[in-house]
Amino acid sequence: MNPVKPGIASTEFWMAMIPQVLTVLVLLGVVSVGDAAMLGDAAGKLVASVVALIASATVIITYIRGRVAVKTAQSPDDLR
Repeated sequence: MNPVKPGIASTEFWMAMIPQVLTVLVLLGVVSVGDAAMLGDAAGKLVASVVALIASATVIITYIRGRVAVKTAQSPDDLR
């Protein structure tokens, strides 16, 4: 079973934090209300893109380890 990630390491945390940070910036007058919506949308897409990139990299690394294990006749777990 996988250990539970700390909250700050989860995607849900960052997706919930983005609107909160933007709200504080609007209240402080750093960002206008119109810009906050655009920035929130862009930040959400950024988080989703980073998660997709990490997932893709994980698949590629796992595939490469598997291929190396097959070619060298080792268990993939021995390559970690």
